[in-house]
Amino acid sequence: RLNWWCERFGNIPVTKIDEFMVDDGLIALSKKGLTGSTINRYKSTLSSVFIYFIRHPKYKRAGFTNPVRKESVSRFTENPSKDRFLNQDEQQSLLVSCRASHWDRLYLLVLMALTTGARKGELLKLTWSDIDFKERTARLGLTKNDKPRLLPLTQPVIQELMKFRKNSSYLIFPSTVRQTTSFDIKKAWGKALRASKVGHCRFHDLRHTAASNLVRAGRTLFEVGTLLGHSSTTMTARYSHLAIEDTIGMVDKVMGDLK
Repeated sequence: RLNWWCERFGNIPVTKIDEFMVDDGLIALSKKGLTGSTINRYKSTLSSVFIYFIRHPKYKRAGFTNPVRKESVSRFTENPSKDRFLNQDEQQSLLVSCRASHWDRLYLLVLMALTTGARKGELLKLTWSDIDFKERTARLGLTKNDKPRLLPLTQPVIQELMKFRKNSSYLIFPSTVRQTTSFDIKKAWGKALRASKVGHCRFHDLRHTAASNLVRAGRTLFEVGTLLGHSSTTMTARYSHLAIEDTIGMVDKVMGDLK
């Protein structure tokens, strides 16, 4: 996506790129038959470049504003996301497969994802200095929402962490080649999925599954949003349909006698 923008704007000074040029680029992408969600990814990629430029110490006082965020720039409708929620049997089957993985930390990674709802990138960036074994928490630095947050860790997670504990700032899930680089889980994750026979499942679906587990256990959407680090209630609203049984019970209890 970035290469596409570079080909289009590569020879133009950043400060000369305006919202109309950005809009023309997005319209050109739409004529290629790309979906709204794909075009929006191109849009967010370009926006990230401008944000980096605006915040750079050398240029942040230039008064340049992000043209991608201007009101005149087109917005594209996305199809509703198809979130996958693993049921209890699928979760157990996946964990068993992860336990048998050739990568000895896949089980820990997946267990943390299912119990904290954290994103893959957030977990892979964790260092040993981020873990507080006494308080049973993991400290995330700047997350997707540019805000730090704490992850509560279950006792089984703590016990699994203890197997690999190191008194250093190295990553918890390091590459086998370089300790300062996160492990590439693609092969290990794919093998575990096939062995578990749960079908198609993105790692991000473990985050949705964690939210689903909480909602079905009767926790409020506010509590779910707090754990997941959502910046707005609209992000958590996608799980509201899972709480319908509790909602029906509430209505029956409060207003069931009204005739």
